[in-house]
Amino acid sequence: MSRTDSLHHWSMVIALVAATGALAAPGPYALTALGEPPGDSDRAAQAYAINSQGVVAGEFHLSVARPTATSPFVAWAGEFRSLGTPLGLVHAGARGINDLGHVVGETNYYGLDSRAFLWRPKRYVDLGTLGGTWARAKAINNAGTVVGWSGMPDWSGHAFVYQDGVMHDIHQIGVDSIAKAISPNGTVVGDWSNPAVGNRIFIYRDGVMQDLDPLHGPTYANGVNDAGQVVGLGPIPSGGEYPDYHAVLWQDGVMIDLGTLGGTDSEAFGINDRGQIVGQSSVVDHQMSRAFIHDEGRMWSLTERVSKGGEGWTLQTARAINSRGQITGMGTQNGVRRPFLLTPITRSASP
Repeated sequence: MSRTDSLHHWSMVIALVAATGALAAPGPYALTALGEPPGDSDRAAQAYAINSQGVVAGEFHLSVARPTATSPFVAWAGEFRSLGTPLGLVHAGARGINDLGHVVGETNYYGLDSRAFLWRPKRYVDLGTLGGTWARAKAINNAGTVVGWSGMPDWSGHAFVYQDGVMHDIHQIGVDSIAKAISPNGTVVGDWSNPAVGNRIFIYRDGVMQDLDPLHGPTYANGVNDAGQVVGLGPIPSGGEYPDYHAVLWQDGVMIDLGTLGGTDSEAFGINDRGQIVGQSSVVDHQMSRAFIHDEGRMWSLTERVSKGGEGWTLQTARAINSRGQITGMGTQNGVRRPFLLTPITRSASP
């Protein structure tokens, strides 16, 4: 091969790699603001969960006059709907939603004796407790299985699975445990702890709670998919006395560092069945976090991937992603903090 042919060959390879990298980039996305909450509160609504239809669930502050009073909401396509005040209490918020539109969360009276609730259209259900005075629900799948944690008579907290009207204690490791997420096929993940080891993550399948990562700690789990991939927060050696904490993925028993957007810390909150991960990361020379998506082995700033409706927006955190790649989280629009929905824009086929 001549030098000219060789240069031409490598130019083609570089162009192909660049084109492949461009095609692998997530999005682009269209951004939709989730609508204005009712009332006159000057505090931002908080988005926590999304179902496969793109319906988002979270909580919002009711009014300036009652700054601690919050209510669950669902939102879609720019529409915002309050779910009222569950169980007659003051502070409430949604933490999970499934494709049937069933919503779960927690409610309390000024921080006391939280109760886990399930909302079906026009009806709230108190999920009860495991014998203590409080419980909190964190997630629900399409089978209607709810996970969370509940107080015990001895004041410890145990992870639970609620199904068919019954709350089941699934705690098997340590002193305390909390279930945070459940996959479509029923795999549960969360955290367990005791004074000797601190906080570590568990995975619960087929009736067995397993310490997923005995080599690292403290670790925290936030999401899981049907493949058993778990995302959350883990320690990464920094070269100093204390580690940094990064968004991490546990896969096949190995903790994988997902990196940052240039800062020293990050955290992953959600993963879908395509292995796309969302969360937040610090960036160089900025105090405020930035929302990210991790896809095809790389972390991307979501603000930079919005090509429609993103004028004036900075996306700060991504809380959840569904099977269609839609993402919900929080950001600022012209300095005002608001929840958002991102929807991938379908690329037109080449002529």
